[in-house]
Amino acid sequence: MTRDQFELLAPGGDVESIKAAIAAGADAIYCGLDRFNARNRAANLTLDNLKGVLELAHANNCQIFLTLNVLILESEIPAVMRLLAQLEQTDIDGVIVQDLGLAYLLKRHFPALDVHASTQLNTHNTGQIEFLKQLTASRVNLSRELNIDEITLLTKFGHEHNVLMEVFVHGSYCIGFSGLCYISSARNGASGNRGRCSQPCREQYETTPMGSDYPLNLKDNSAFNDLQALADAGVYSLKVEGRIKKPHYVYTVVDNWRQQIDRLCDDKPLSTDTTELYTVFNRDFSNAFLKGNFGKEMYIDNPRDNAVTHFSKVHKCTSLDEIKQVKRDLYDKKTEIIENVEQKIAEMKIENSESGSSLKGAIDAPKLEKLPSNPAEDKRLSVLISNPKDATLALNTDIDVYFQLPMGLKAELANMLELFNAHPNLKPWFPAILIGDDFEAAKALLEEIQPSMLITNNSGVGLHASRLGIGWVAGPQMNTANSYALKCLSEEYSATGAFLSNELSKKQLNYIKRLSGCVPSTARITQIPCLPAVSVCSSKPRAARRLS
Repeated sequence: MTRDQFELLAPGGDVESIKAAIAAGADAIYCGLDRFNARNRAANLTLDNLKGVLELAHANNCQIFLTLNVLILESEIPAVMRLLAQLEQTDIDGVIVQDLGLAYLLKRHFPALDVHASTQLNTHNTGQIEFLKQLTASRVNLSRELNIDEITLLTKFGHEHNVLMEVFVHGSYCIGFSGLCYISSARNGASGNRGRCSQPCREQYETTPMGSDYPLNLKDNSAFNDLQALADAGVYSLKVEGRIKKPHYVYTVVDNWRQQIDRLCDDKPLSTDTTELYTVFNRDFSNAFLKGNFGKEMYIDNPRDNAVTHFSKVHKCTSLDEIKQVKRDLYDKKTEIIENVEQKIAEMKIENSESGSSLKGAIDAPKLEKLPSNPAEDKRLSVLISNPKDATLALNTDIDVYFQLPMGLKAELANMLELFNAHPNLKPWFPAILIGDDFEAAKALLEEIQPSMLITNNSGVGLHASRLGIGWVAGPQMNTANSYALKCLSEEYSATGAFLSNELSKKQLNYIKRLSGCVPSTARITQIPCLPAVSVCSSKPRAARRLS
């Protein structure tokens, strides 16, 4: 095993954390600017200090990747184009993206910028990897919910298609698949797809029958003891989460991972000592997703720092005085770590440029063609059902009837084939999550029934449909938020339409152009009292909070 087979990718929420990551031996750092990134609560960088950050990192053999991993609003396209033109004038090593419109603009106008697919794109099957490769993505961050066998298969596929695989190995878990959690957005308009997640999964709720006050609160991810398995799987980039964490946290975690990787590369025994990882902020640790062991052991009924609780158990404290001593010892240890990090980074200098002086690319931003807005088409009712008993609705040729397919499609494939073959006018609606054999079952279903149209929330299914010559519409969970995302879906993948993001307001929806060949749709799902298993998609925009 050699060091160039791995990349240790560290978080950099501010300049001091970037310095700490460099001092700890990170191979690369991902960080954001003050706009267009998924960690608005981090201090982030400015264009004025980006040049200095790049110089410091490159002098220490460390790469810098810039996060642009949010949905882009129509009104923000000109600003994004100016920013990309500026970045093209720098030595930035890569940009991390979520928005398909942004990926399309990068491919068309900024091919020199290396594109990385964000975890927000929720990549978990081979079709999605091919979908993203077509947008020139050189690497993909895989969904955190995958187990090691699933990761191994995708990594092998990635190697065959010249796409590197990136996996989160330490830090916070989310209760929902990245890019598909709308709890914060629905509750108070703070969208995780815009970097504003209010973390409702960490909040206290009514006590459950099992006595839990924090039923959505997952333990933190740690694959520290699984490095050999990740190496055997062929994973390239080992990513540490934590862009809102302090420099001493970043240093401690990255330093421990650096030493662990070096042990593996030097054929030395791997460490099982997680003392330092438990010393800095943690919610206890779990590798349950990686192991495929889902259950209550993944959760902890306290969203705050677990360090005192952990070491109180280690030292078998039985009295309040003993716990207080643990707290004092932890305080002293953390103070020592902070002072040590401050000393290590004290000589690292990052010079600020005068505003805009070193980044003249804004004046050379490519001018985008004015997109035509085609007239609205006649409305047609579409009905979404989930009960096979309602499939007879498809006999009505005045409506389009879609059937909601299950995520566990492999187990239901025979039943689904029978249903669709019995009702040729019935159209499939594919879920966002289709892992492994379930994705293969989705492909088999399409090849067998050859529907006239389908709706899919999974990009891998959309790509396969286009190859079969089947018309397809991107579902609401593909998070289409601007005209260039529509253009991308139409030109790159032959999509005939797309649901616009349910997180957009009516005003934001109105800015999006109705393009020829790819019709935008808005949807409101309602229940029909007499048909409890049936939902109706109307063309009326939903009443939504403004996505900011």
